Amino acid sequence: MGREVRCPDEWERLIRAFPTRRDVVKLAGLAGVAALPAWVSSCLKPAPTAPPTRESSPPRTAPIEGYANATSYRVGETASFQVSNNSGDPRIEVEVVRAGAADTSVLGPWHDLAPSQSVPRQPAQYGCGWSTTFQFVIPSSWSSGVYVVRLSPIDDPRIAPTEIPFVVKPANPTNSTLYQLPVSTYQAYNAWAGGSLYTVDSRGYSQPFASFDRPYADLHQFKALDLPFIRWMEREGFKPDYCTSIDLHSDPQLRLSTSGYQLMLSVGHDEYWSWEMRDNVEDFIEAGGNVAFFGGNTCWWQIRFEPDTRRIVCYKDPQRNTRRDPAWAWGPEGQRRVTTNWFASPVNRPEERMTGLSFRYGAAWWQSQAPSAVPLHVGPSEHWVFAGLPPQSVSSALQTDGWETDAAHLRVNQNGAVELDRYNIPVVSEDPDDGKPVYQPPSSTLILASTDLLPWPRQRGRATPAIYRNNGVVFNAATTDWPIGLTVSDQVRTVTRNVIQGLSSALPPSPSLLNLSFDAWSSSSQPDGWSGGTGPQGTQQVFQETHVDFKRTGTSSLRINAGAGYAWLSQGFPAIGGRYYAVSGWIRSSSPLVGNDGHWLVISIQDVDRSLNLGTARYTARDGGWQHVRAYARAAVTGTIGAEIKVESYLPVDAWFDDLQVDLL
Repeated sequence: MGREVRCPDEWERLIRAFPTRRDVVKLAGLAGVAALPAWVSSCLKPAPTAPPTRESSPPRTAPIEGYANATSYRVGETASFQVSNNSGDPRIEVEVVRAGAADTSVLGPWHDLAPSQSVPRQPAQYGCGWSTTFQFVIPSSWSSGVYVVRLSPIDDPRIAPTEIPFVVKPANPTNSTLYQLPVSTYQAYNAWAGGSLYTVDSRGYSQPFASFDRPYADLHQFKALDLPFIRWMEREGFKPDYCTSIDLHSDPQLRLSTSGYQLMLSVGHDEYWSWEMRDNVEDFIEAGGNVAFFGGNTCWWQIRFEPDTRRIVCYKDPQRNTRRDPAWAWGPEGQRRVTTNWFASPVNRPEERMTGLSFRYGAAWWQSQAPSAVPLHVGPSEHWVFAGLPPQSVSSALQTDGWETDAAHLRVNQNGAVELDRYNIPVVSEDPDDGKPVYQPPSSTLILASTDLLPWPRQRGRATPAIYRNNGVVFNAATTDWPIGLTVSDQVRTVTRNVIQGLSSALPPSPSLLNLSFDAWSSSSQPDGWSGGTGPQGTQQVFQETHVDFKRTGTSSLRINAGAGYAWLSQGFPAIGGRYYAVSGWIRSSSPLVGNDGHWLVISIQDVDRSLNLGTARYTARDGGWQHVRAYARAAVTGTIGAEIKVESYLPVDAWFDDLQVDLL
């Protein structure tokens, strides 16, 4: 195979001995060759323009170092590798393996010549500009996957191979699942040549650029997080397609909403995202695609890629009260591309809108002794995510946490304990009472489990795995160390298996309900699709509200006045017994509610067949303003039941309801 895609070794060495392509063409003309053979052309690669200034003592981390000209390829594309050899022997051994259930050799090993190449100043930010050492065409026999080029000195087993990972993408989807390798985060942390996005200069500013045109100092995140997950997944029989974060950013064939994939996986530490990456994934979710985040600290920093996607831009503004990013001058819309935290101004696009959780409420430790592992206390133990766990595991469950976790903002009582609802589900709080930006999760967010408060040295917080639905379903494991848990915990393996199996195929849909935003009114006293609303002696209690201050979205909202007595509206639907539903919506009151005064405003789900209230979302705001409320419901039966969503008021003055939602989780 190697000889079919590469030029012969002895001729390649001869050709590379000539300094320029012109010399090779001249030699071919003297030999009477009209045109260069294809294999000769394949051995020639114009060297990128190198920075003019070179360091006299270039920083090195290994005797043989190198990088690829791209992070991913498709069949038929040419993969080029730039290598610098400082081992003392001009020869190197090259082998390509596919990293799956086990490493499988797919090309080589072969011997090649690799010279030493000089390193420019600031290569971490501006790249090395090395010339190509070898290249090959991706053959049609290679399946989509993660591949590794291994570079070794000849006959010196004491020196570990240098590894260069890359991804082979499918020409067309071959599986319902797509695994995204977070190479943007790898590169952000890559400290080769002494620089990463965490390197701080003498003025106290972090380095704003990270180039892909340089070797990796190490592949810790790949080997500790992604690789164990990939090995376990493929041993379990899951055979996903693969791509990289750069492909989510710029590959037109990987517009996920039209790709045909059912599930995208993000694993380990997927911290650095571009605006285009988020658009791609959020459009996928809204179109019905599912996502599983088996990691933590997800989508914390916004980045930009330069047009060739070979350099990351991330100023992490503002630092030292300075705005360095030129995007600050791009106008109101352009300013949203400022490279800062996603929740921060002027971006104002909190990560939890996509992931369900945020590192703002998570915990962190690094550069210190690892804390003891703590359990995740499972909430709704009957949820399908926990299917197959024995009862004793469900009660304390899931011994896994990581150096960085994500969490929801949870409501706690006066003694600091997390409030739980009737299904043992931790109660989410959207109240801005902790000094942080307001937590803005999707309406249907359900917390599956929670740690106790983690008093870690870098950041105190929790880990709260969660699930939500926005047409598509999103699961979030909430910890960077979830892949490590796969290697030691049957519980983690069970949950991971359940999630991949459950989300890689179409899930039962959420109820098909009408007019949940109350925009359609064929009658002035009855919103379309709803029943009820008439008080004693036919008193009108339900009204269409169009004033801008009393509606959330659309053209109108529902106004209810229960001055004549208890008022309600309902709409029926078939519900699946044993499954969890989230009910949510916005409520506003014309006057504050005082606890236990007999007045209340609620949205609920009812079991009509058994006359049972399954879950109630209650208005609790004391200022009379808009409040987002949510609750969960589950009928502990099998089969299909008759259910209804119900809006209720026992407030003798005006109250408003808008943007209701019922989601099957």
